[in-house]
Amino acid sequence: MKIGRVWRRWALALLAVVGSLSVHPAVARTIDFEQMGGGEPVRLGGLDREAVLNFGIPRDEAIVAATLDLQLAMSPALLPQLSHVNVRLNGRFVGTVTAEDPRREPQITRSLPIDPRLFGDYNQLALEFVGHYTERCQSPAHSSLWVQISPDSRLELATERLNIRQGLSALPVPFFDQRDNRPLVLPFVFGTTPTPSVLTTAAMVSGWFGQQAGYRGARFPVALGELPDQHAVLLVTNDTIPEDWTLEPVEAPTVSVIADPEDARFKRLVLQGADEKQLRMAAHGLLYGKDLLTGQRAVIDAIQPPQPRPMNDVPAWVATDRPIRLGDLVDRPELLQVRGYRPDPITLNARIPPDLYTGFYEGVDMDLRYRYTRPSSVNDSRLSVFVNDRFVQSLALAPDPKAEDSSRIRLPLLDRDRSQARDALRLPAFQLGIDNRLQFAFSHDYRQGEECASEPAENVYSAIDPDSTIDLTGFPRHAPMPDLALFANAGYPFTRYADLSQTTVVLPDRYGAVEMEVMLGLVGRLSALSGLAGARVSVTTQSALDQPDSDLLMIGTAPQWLSLETDSAMGAQSPLLLSGAQRQLQAAADRAPGVRTTVRAEGDLGVLLGFASPFADQQSVVAVAGNSEQGLRAAFDALTQPRLINSVRYGVSLVAGEQVRPIDVGHSYALGTLTWWQRIWLYFAGHPLLMSVLAVIAGLMLAALAFWMLRGVAAARTRA
Repeated sequence: MKIGRVWRRWALALLAVVGSLSVHPAVARTIDFEQMGGGEPVRLGGLDREAVLNFGIPRDEAIVAATLDLQLAMSPALLPQLSHVNVRLNGRFVGTVTAEDPRREPQITRSLPIDPRLFGDYNQLALEFVGHYTERCQSPAHSSLWVQISPDSRLELATERLNIRQGLSALPVPFFDQRDNRPLVLPFVFGTTPTPSVLTTAAMVSGWFGQQAGYRGARFPVALGELPDQHAVLLVTNDTIPEDWTLEPVEAPTVSVIADPEDARFKRLVLQGADEKQLRMAAHGLLYGKDLLTGQRAVIDAIQPPQPRPMNDVPAWVATDRPIRLGDLVDRPELLQVRGYRPDPITLNARIPPDLYTGFYEGVDMDLRYRYTRPSSVNDSRLSVFVNDRFVQSLALAPDPKAEDSSRIRLPLLDRDRSQARDALRLPAFQLGIDNRLQFAFSHDYRQGEECASEPAENVYSAIDPDSTIDLTGFPRHAPMPDLALFANAGYPFTRYADLSQTTVVLPDRYGAVEMEVMLGLVGRLSALSGLAGARVSVTTQSALDQPDSDLLMIGTAPQWLSLETDSAMGAQSPLLLSGAQRQLQAAADRAPGVRTTVRAEGDLGVLLGFASPFADQQSVVAVAGNSEQGLRAAFDALTQPRLINSVRYGVSLVAGEQVRPIDVGHSYALGTLTWWQRIWLYFAGHPLLMSVLAVIAGLMLAALAFWMLRGVAAARTRA
């Protein structure tokens, strides 16, 4: 056995040496368990012995060598000669992990070589625990039967990029492959510095890719005239084609996929037009006519873009005009079904509109239906409901086949009594946010009979019915502003219009590659957050901006309008000004009237700002800026990196290095609509002392009125 393992390791080493000597050497790549969905430690026990992790391999990559590095801990009560973990890849046996003595080796690290031929496009890595604490009959529910697998476990891969002939019909592959769970990095290449019109076209394309990348995130580095050594998107007109590019002028809008002449493994998605108008039409052909594109090259003869989407019609947000089926919150119905006695919770992600105001209502109604393998007798089998990892309530799983497997559940928004009957569950308001996780945890009780009398059933299933619904109808739309947390997590207020038809991106008059890269990345992120490509976004420059009636996304390195010397309307509205080393912050009038702080400091500083638009009501300005290119990159990173994004809030957030410093400058305006009585209620809710005083006055007036009426009644009786 040991000789076989040594031989496999020598074979892998020899393969790596041969790969390094080839024309295209293999590239090392790591996929950790967190990327496969195992962000928490994977715990296996006697009843639930198997865990399955999923991952994909891009179509244009081939695995030439692979090793699984497992880090785990076993119960010290296990018998080492009988206990182990089996590893399978796509149903094929890979190897076994054992411990010489779990008591002496609490942390176990093992490396298992994997045959590259076992990998496919979509892969399942299965881990099966076989545990014994005694050589006689044992209870499968015994507490000593466990193994815990660390999320730091990983697959170490050596990959080689393939030269696959893929045409337009395969788009977005190879430029984006949904099998790849890494962040998308896709360069955009222009022949010369693009005009705002060309940048608008590029933003539409970056929105298309960003929407498909989704949770992975996307970055779009910008290059001028230089082709990178990776897949890239090229946007050119006839008069901007560099001489050293092997592209011919066109007479009509054209979309094509070509191979790099020096390295055919790298593909170029080329959007061409005789002029900028035709280039825009080529982008429309990609966004709206992709299903019609085949071969290596297509000419767009005519296309009619769709009408602008109405406000709040956002695909990624839970609908508020009708009850939503829970089945619509998952990609595949089988995700609503689990197997085992204590399986992982069924998790549904629900993105609630960020301006949904819930202060006037007791709760959200859920009509929950579920199915399960019925226990043979009354026991402690339960379905527990959680929202954002917070417990709501448990429902007993009855053995009676006539029992009703549905509940009318209320997810309350106020912190009231939670010990409700089965048809009323109460959830405090702070448990509902923008991104919400509904979790349904089934737990089937297993009771051992007489010793060695029975074995647990293998086929124990649980499922949430896809026709279960959650109802968010009737809630008003109201959001106190500015609130950068809504922008960072939901793209609000820009994503109110999913196609970004009311979004204008404003760049400095002299913009560079960094400003263009941040602009493309932000449009891609907004598209991912809305679930629709921002195909109606508009890009302009500061000097061309003229009394807009749309939401403004300002981007720039020390932009002129943010200077301390500016006299622009936006500069007067901004709570923070920035000029090189100088920074000036002015507190809101309701926080510290008249307080203005001006400092000079070294170092790069990223700035995120939010304030009301000086040009139109119910419109906003959000600025992503910096005192340098590095500062601007830091501001963009704060919106894309999980460890930073949760710190972005209030009206000002300053980014320095790996730190985000939010500053509360006070709420100065609100977006949305409320009825007159809702506005009155909301006002007094924000002024509890005034409400108390008015309540006392009202009580005294009622008491005086009652006294006057009773006195009149007494006087009438005296006269009688």
